[in-house]
Amino acid sequence: MANTTFVNNATPIVADWLNDVNDFVYENPISVKSYGAVGDGVTDDSVALQAAFTYLVSNGGTLIFPPGTYKTTTALTLQRSGAGDATKWVIEGQGATITSSITSGSILKVGATSTTYFVESGGTSIRNLTITGPETVSASGGSAPVGTTVGLELYIAGRVYLENVQVLLCHTGIKTNFAFPLKGVNVSSRGNWIGVHLDEASNLQSWDSLQTPESRYGILIRSSATTFDSGKSNNITFNKWWAEGCVVGCVVDSGTGGAGGARFRSISFIDPYISGIDYDVIRLGTQWTFTTPQTRGAACSEFIFDVRVLDGLWNHTYSATASAIVFDNSSRVRGAFIDVPIPSLDDEANSFVNSPSGGTIITRGVPLSGDDGDIVSYRYNNAGTLVLTQEDTGTLTFANSQGVRFGNETLNAYDEGTFTPTIVGVSSAGSATYSAQTGRYTRIGNRVFFDISIAWTGHTGTGAMRIGGLPVTPNASTLSSVYFGNVDSVVLGAGNYLTGYVRNDGTQITLATASLGTSTPTIPNISAAGGLRCSGHYDV
Repeated sequence: MANTTFVNNATPIVADWLNDVNDFVYENPISVKSYGAVGDGVTDDSVALQAAFTYLVSNGGTLIFPPGTYKTTTALTLQRSGAGDATKWVIEGQGATITSSITSGSILKVGATSTTYFVESGGTSIRNLTITGPETVSASGGSAPVGTTVGLELYIAGRVYLENVQVLLCHTGIKTNFAFPLKGVNVSSRGNWIGVHLDEASNLQSWDSLQTPESRYGILIRSSATTFDSGKSNNITFNKWWAEGCVVGCVVDSGTGGAGGARFRSISFIDPYISGIDYDVIRLGTQWTFTTPQTRGAACSEFIFDVRVLDGLWNHTYSATASAIVFDNSSRVRGAFIDVPIPSLDDEANSFVNSPSGGTIITRGVPLSGDDGDIVSYRYNNAGTLVLTQEDTGTLTFANSQGVRFGNETLNAYDEGTFTPTIVGVSSAGSATYSAQTGRYTRIGNRVFFDISIAWTGHTGTGAMRIGGLPVTPNASTLSSVYFGNVDSVVLGAGNYLTGYVRNDGTQITLATASLGTSTPTIPNISAAGGLRCSGHYDV
């Protein structure tokens, strides 16, 4: 078998560097037990493990951890620090565990001591290894961590491959800083306060089946400094991310140090599994704080370009503090394509908060038995100006203040319903017994159309007569028309007809009588009994 090494009569290990099987050969295998490591979970193996890592730095090859639990009390490093150091490292865990009691620093730090020793050839592969830290309480609860330990830190590391790596009970499970390219396959960071932290220059990273359950923050994308490439990161993909039982799923904090430059570009979440998250699933462009996960931070000043969230299972309970995706309120997210099957948009305002500056959001219902999975809700966001929603009835609903734009004009309101008209006196409003009191209206844009049918007896009001109870307050400079089709028992005078207009200081219609050939109308006094039918329209 070409490019294959058998270790301790175990299953053959075949090179699997990213997508090229022949690129990274497992060679020069050595065992940590050759350096005195015991692996019984009791003996302190710190010195032995560091000696083995030091050998690997100088000589390269494959470091084997026979099954067992290797206890450490000091930080371990596997870092290039000289021009002559090796460029290919393989750690084959064979299911072994490194357990550490350190409460600060990194249990295992891999890469280089400075960018001078960063190499694009060779690479680092870590497989089938578990790292356990000192934390003892649930990271998803309200307690505080005992330390700031990082389980696995990839610092100035090139061409990293992780497979079947698990990190447990640390402040931060896995942290990358100037680490690229990187491919993680079936990596689990469970029960850590921060599952995975992508710090500065975390570029060209692909995480397949990443698991971050039971964390306070499943994923944190945030540059803690601007040492490397001004803290920028590009091209990050999470494929089948499993986020269950987290307090917050993911925060992308693009920072506040600049004047609106591009901090992150091209971040994708494809087919995630979302379940049991306490607060928001993904926050984009909001500032991050460790101690208050329930609070959405203020908007960042740096931009995030090209965010994609596609498909997945979203088993999430939505509320005012628990949304699917939260965008900052200052348009820091420039360009987003969101296409996700959210089962219910009954509380639509809580599914998405704010909107990206340019992009598309599509939400689809979960197909039921015999259902073809038609779109339940469709939203299109372009600079935050247009949102459409298609409900399961097939109708389109426009969000408040949003609408369809025709040239320079926007149709942003439509409403229809009923209201209860009344007859009121100007001097004293009074009251009456109504045998008919019906009002219907339709609002299209800034125009309200109405129809009124009203009949009364025993009115106690005095002074000029008005019709009250219009459904929408008129514009201060409204232009209106009122047409009367039937007038019963209202004193008009011989040869007169009834007309009126909508007042701009309330929700009433002023009545007036006039006759052909006269230019001055007369305001009629209230009638104790009568009936009116009219229709009209006015500006709002």
